[in-house]
Amino acid sequence: MQLIFVIETDKKSQSDFMYIKSTLQRFYKTEGDKFTPIFTGGKGNYNKVESQINTLKDKYKKESIVYICYDVDNQMKPTYKLNASIEKYAKTKGYYTIWFNEDVEQAYIKTSIPDSEKTKRANQFINHNEINNINVKSLEQNTISMKCSSNILIVLDKALTRK
Repeated sequence: MQLIFVIETDKKSQSDFMYIKSTLQRFYKTEGDKFTPIFTGGKGNYNKVESQINTLKDKYKKESIVYICYDVDNQMKPTYKLNASIEKYAKTKGYYTIWFNEDVEQAYIKTSIPDSEKTKRANQFINHNEINNINVKSLEQNTISMKCSSNILIVLDKALTRK
């Protein structure tokens, strides 16, 4: 099975995918599965990668599942308003959504990181196996309202088997 992750970070940084990949490795039996990120370079670009998604699905030939991953963002940020359209778009396309409240760093390390430090901090997270210290409940949230949380484990449980 191929899991395609549409991620709002840019291709150079790849920080969000580092957290996602460590989650896959830590919590799931993934032998034989393929994980493919698509980096959109911004929250509002989720619907501009449809041709990339289709190309990846066609190349793989087996089952592919698409996840649109997004940061909830602070309610005061203009990008917060995109959450509803992302959810609607994903539902229309038959994709799943994985959200991080307010951002991926808050869900995993409980603090925001300046953009210039995101890759460095994600590498530190990986290198020190910080995924092993995660409060699993914070990654198993059904409601988007709890800060420093995500629904990632609930969503991935639909396709993968936990270790």
